[in-house]
Amino acid sequence: MMLRWNNLRLRNKLFVSMALVSALLTGAALSIVQLRVNAEISGQIAAQVQGSLATFQNLQARSDALAESTAALAATVPSLEAAMTTDDALTVSGPVDDISRTLVPGTILLVADRSRRVLARYPNRDGLDAASIVRLLNATFASGAGSGWWFADGRLFQVFLRPIYRGDPADGNWVGTLVLGRPIDQTLAEQISRAAGGEVVFAYAGSPVVSTLPEAQQRDFVRLGLAASRQLRNGVELNGERFAADTEALAASPGAGVAPTLTVLRSFTPVMAFLHALNRLILLVGLGALLIGAGLVYLIAHAFTRPLSELVTGVGAMEQGDYSSPLHAAGGDEAGQLTAAFARMRSTLDHTQQRSLRAARLEAIGQLAGGVAHDFNNLITVINGFGEMALAKLPPGESCRAYVQQIIKAGDRAAALTRQLLTFSRKHPVPAGARALALGPVIEPMRRMLTVLMGEAIEIRLDLAADAAAVCIDPTHLEQVVMNFAANAGDAMPDGGQFTISTANLILDGAAPPPAGDGVPNGRYVELAFRDTGTGMDAETQKHIFEPFFTTKATGKGTGLGLATVYGIAKQVDGHLLVESALGQGSCFRLLLPAHESETTAAVEIASSTPPHPTGGSELILLVEDEDGLRAMAREALREAGYAVIEAANGLEALQLAQETATPIDLVFTDLVMPKMGGRELITALKVWTPALRVLYSSGYMGVAERLPTERGVDFLSKPYSPQAMLQVIHELLHPAPGAAASSAAAGQTLQ
Repeated sequence: MMLRWNNLRLRNKLFVSMALVSALLTGAALSIVQLRVNAEISGQIAAQVQGSLATFQNLQARSDALAESTAALAATVPSLEAAMTTDDALTVSGPVDDISRTLVPGTILLVADRSRRVLARYPNRDGLDAASIVRLLNATFASGAGSGWWFADGRLFQVFLRPIYRGDPADGNWVGTLVLGRPIDQTLAEQISRAAGGEVVFAYAGSPVVSTLPEAQQRDFVRLGLAASRQLRNGVELNGERFAADTEALAASPGAGVAPTLTVLRSFTPVMAFLHALNRLILLVGLGALLIGAGLVYLIAHAFTRPLSELVTGVGAMEQGDYSSPLHAAGGDEAGQLTAAFARMRSTLDHTQQRSLRAARLEAIGQLAGGVAHDFNNLITVINGFGEMALAKLPPGESCRAYVQQIIKAGDRAAALTRQLLTFSRKHPVPAGARALALGPVIEPMRRMLTVLMGEAIEIRLDLAADAAAVCIDPTHLEQVVMNFAANAGDAMPDGGQFTISTANLILDGAAPPPAGDGVPNGRYVELAFRDTGTGMDAETQKHIFEPFFTTKATGKGTGLGLATVYGIAKQVDGHLLVESALGQGSCFRLLLPAHESETTAAVEIASSTPPHPTGGSELILLVEDEDGLRAMAREALREAGYAVIEAANGLEALQLAQETATPIDLVFTDLVMPKMGGRELITALKVWTPALRVLYSSGYMGVAERLPTERGVDFLSKPYSPQAMLQVIHELLHPAPGAAASSAAAGQTLQ
């Protein structure tokens, strides 16, 4: 029985192989036929184009002979010879009018005296001005040619020149010149186009003068330089249409400067339409044969390939993003086992992909939030800086003081919002207050505050493990996390409920199943969980809850930054935030924080007292800032403090200004990120001349402070900053306390 099953599977493979070979042979035959037909058609069209050019040349030769004889006869008309001796334009115009009545419509006729002055012309408006005629006549006479091509005022003419003699030409009594010509106009081009069975282009210096091509194709004609191309058998694309083309240079006289060209183009479109119809017919015949063969193969092999067929269907659906296509892993044979393994793999891949997409979306939003926050930092610094300066100038009791105070207060709120955006985007550094601490002693005292926040209708339970390890986090950030989760839980339980905060040690070593939202690396963690019995969330809401400004609250009831800030804080300390929720079943947020190895890490204190307003000095400060408003605020604050200030909008401008300044510069206050030349590059160049130069860097990009050199006489001030903080740091740099070490970025960090 097993041998028979194995034989059937091999035969099935044979049938499939035969079908594939038939398909390949049919496709190869179609490709060969198409290539041969394409080559043959291209050759025939190219030959037709060359034949059209040859026909035009023969017609042109006969037309030229007729025009030359007409010009010769016109030049010997007695009345014209007699009139030319008078050199009077009115007298000459009579014979010219008589001669013009015998000419083919569209022919131009003009008569000039021996000095090339035009005495008469027909028609009067032929597109040539008198100056152009004199120039072209002079050039033609200088070359000694009797015919040629004239190009003037954007028009092309074929002309024939004959001298006018009084009496016998042998006597040499030359009295003027007769010019007989014809313009190359749209009517002539269309006549040639009909005769050639294609499009024509008369061009001069590579640009079309007269053409039957549409304007868009004329532009491609010029761009490809087709006026200088010969025998393009394989065709050329003009605005999406393929043409065979050939170009013939027309004989040029010196008056024309360069030789005009005639290009004949024949479209492949009609022939290709026929070819496509033929290809479709051949393809249908081939497909019919394949379908008949496939039907036979299907009838024979269906019973043996159904499990694999379902597996292939599942793979195809997964490629299209559908991870829920049903798979029937029936039976314990190889096909059933493979289908079951694929189903498990697909489920894992779906989960991993969804998690990666959410992380990528949050990362992209974080990048945007960080960029927006940087621009806001500049604006907030300007608003608050000028506000504080204006407030300092207003006497107590002035009614405007309240307005200015409101402006500063709004600026402070905007600064707080910016800090939240920077925290979410992880561009806000781990604060100086981060230290190893136990979670319980921080959370336990918050019970009364949480009761006030959430209301008496909500029962608050604290299940804090006494043996929970310490974690490294800023206590203020930890309190912010707890308050944000409590506020959200309170909103989810408008009629009351239970809110539980718990802590527990968690070890991930690969032996136990990973937590929901896997991707958390192995290690020791402290799990801080927040559970509520509220309304819960659907799957779609859970995809967006950590995005900034996403909120399910009514307009004006929330900013949508609470959970986004929590997400940013978690990422700052290498934590992981997991969520479990369902509609009507409440929510559980689990914050996994890496356990700290030592519980005695000292905290870095952050100065909270307001430093006294420093006094200024007479030092010279180079201020470099690309934001105009921010530069103006800093400049005014420095000058009011007594400092001399020179300013620049970028590093390159500042470097040139420093070279031109005779007075030594005592301190450079520069932005780090600027166009043309940044702050670090500027300071590197300036310290070549002044190694002991004092420097104060500033930036709204928080990560850059960590990469600055820590040396004496160098400090960093983060944006937004106040004029008082700026003056304080500058004063400390210019007048350091005896024995004081180089300051860190603490002043800037305090202002975050």
